[in-house]
Amino acid sequence: MTASIDAMTSLDPHHGFTYEIQKAEGSSIIQTKVLIKALDAEKDAQQSETSKAQSALTPENYEFLEVSPMSNRQVRIDVRPRRKHVMLINGHLVVESDSADLVRIEGELAQRPSFWTRRVHVVREYDRIGGVHVPISMKSDADVLIVGSSSFSMDYKYSEINGKPISTN
Repeated sequence: MTASIDAMTSLDPHHGFTYEIQKAEGSSIIQTKVLIKALDAEKDAQQSETSKAQSALTPENYEFLEVSPMSNRQVRIDVRPRRKHVMLINGHLVVESDSADLVRIEGELAQRPSFWTRRVHVVREYDRIGGVHVPISMKSDADVLIVGSSSFSMDYKYSEINGKPISTN
């Protein structure tokens, strides 16, 4: 089964995280149980200061292990979560060595999101758009009981950041 949705999202200090679905295709079960559930989880994470703190890249949440130089002025930093939590990743970060900008987080979720979901491998990518460091994509592959392999991907396209329009060139 497959499904997709296009959603217009917004994050501002007055209304928090909101979304409006523009287009939906495919399985309604996947739309409601996976895609909309992911948007609702993002909304909940943005609204809760506790949730933000529990998933932040901080020494309270992670052990920062080996640092290895990579090509293209990047370094890899292995990380291990200090506790089991569905928003923490056991894996590595890729950081630009000159700016310290986070480029990618990759690894396995420290805690399974449900009984049905066994292993979840996540890749989140970031970039600078309009001078602001923002997420640009999130992909995951999971082993789900009975169903088997499941893939999820989300791409972020920005029309505005911090009240400033973003050119689509």
